Amino acid sequence: MEGRHRIFLLTAAWLATFPGAARCEVPAPMPETDTTTHVELAPDPERRDIDVAAIDTEDFEFVMYGGGMNVEDFGVNPVLGARFAYHIHEKWFAEIGLGQTDTGETSYETLSGSARLLTASERRFRFLDLNLSYTLLPGESFIAGRAFNSALYFKAGAGIVEFAGSRYHSINLGMGYRLLPLDWLSVHAVIEDRALVSDLLGREKTTHNLGATLGLGVFF
Repeated sequence: MEGRHRIFLLTAAWLATFPGAARCEVPAPMPETDTTTHVELAPDPERRDIDVAAIDTEDFEFVMYGGGMNVEDFGVNPVLGARFAYHIHEKWFAEIGLGQTDTGETSYETLSGSARLLTASERRFRFLDLNLSYTLLPGESFIAGRAFNSALYFKAGAGIVEFAGSRYHSINLGMGYRLLPLDWLSVHAVIEDRALVSDLLGREKTTHNLGATLGLGVFF
């Protein structure tokens, strides 16, 4: 029995001479890995200086205009005039305007060859208007790649017309388009009708006198 024990010890000693035969090593712990995602932020971009178009705060506007006017029964003739406006609110403005056109001959005068219904001074159609306008569509218009403040507005009012040696009361309706190339400069395109009751040609009727004009205005 003792001999067997000795043989076992010798065998164990011999096996211990082999590398790693009698060692049990505990594996070293794995290094911790940082799972946090690092995002590099770009620096603040360089800011641009932007000029914002401003509209003058002045409430008064003066407009000179010209165009054509069709006085019923007397044809289309050039018209000139001026308007003075007070902007009550960004949506509302009131205006007083005046203008005149020298009318031509009626179809009856042209066909008869000699009959003249009116003298030269009586053919002058003069008007004085008082209108209230409402801005329907304020916004911007783009021309040649640039944006300009603009608006579409509706106007209504009353006035006095002097024509053919008489004075008439008129009802005015119209629509205009306003463009602001500069903060103090305005451009207006207007179509309007002045309706009045006249008995000039022998019977009383309501005549419609249509005008289309283009105007240039300044704020002050």
